[in-house]
Amino acid sequence: MAAEQGTDDYPYARRVAEALGVETQDCGHRTRRHTLVAALVYHNGRAGSDPAVFPTYLISKLAREDGTTVLLSGTGGDEMFFGYEVIKRSS
Repeated sequence: MAAEQGTDDYPYARRVAEALGVETQDCGHRTRRHTLVAALVYHNGRAGSDPAVFPTYLISKLAREDGTTVLLSGTGGDEMFFGYEVIKRSS
């Protein structure tokens, strides 16, 4: 599978959650992306090319419907420090 196609981690997440006794909810990760494009353009104020906006939007929508008003994420932390340092090794 090509890297840009991604993978479905939900079965693994569900197994870990069950082992820990944590409740999970399916946020519609199987929703066809093209059905979300209009909503994402509206909320972002522009079209973008980052595929991470799809799961972020779905998780945020589900959390809000459940009454949650604040979510914390580790996304974007590397941008604060100008990305990841690349160490080149000699052969």
